[in-house]
Amino acid sequence: MKLTPWMLSIAAFLIIVAVGFVMKKAFAKTSVRPAAPAMQVVPMAMSDIQPGTTMQAAFLGDGPTLAEHRDMIRSRDAIIGRVAKEPIPMATPLRLSMFYPIGSGPEVHVAPGNRLISVSVGGDTGIVSGLVKPDTHVDVMMTVDGRSNDRQTGEAMVRL
Repeated sequence: MKLTPWMLSIAAFLIIVAVGFVMKKAFAKTSVRPAAPAMQVVPMAMSDIQPGTTMQAAFLGDGPTLAEHRDMIRSRDAIIGRVAKEPIPMATPLRLSMFYPIGSGPEVHVAPGNRLISVSVGGDTGIVSGLVKPDTHVDVMMTVDGRSNDRQTGEAMVRL
């Protein structure tokens, strides 16, 4: 068989391709792609929440997020009953820093001319049809005038 220029060109081309393939495999680096962040479903506010609002289960829904915060809340049980410290936009992942600690709330401001007092209820659960129990807090607005006296007992009546 006689070697023609055409056959030599094809042979040279195949040798160059084979050497290139071997070199590429020998010096190739494996590229590591970072893993895509995992989508999480966390509790979110279903509407805008104003500061001072006590969170209830009806205010919460679940939504997806890619955000990752150290203090992100992942359970509804950690939110219900807490008081919002700052405005919370709708559909925002909730964080512990957005709420007052459990059992506390905003500082109470009393208008000039008004007083803030504590009234001990004791163990009597008959007050207000049993709705007021020891260690509960209620807001009472009381106006005392000379016309609201009970004629039988002589004591001032309180309207709730």
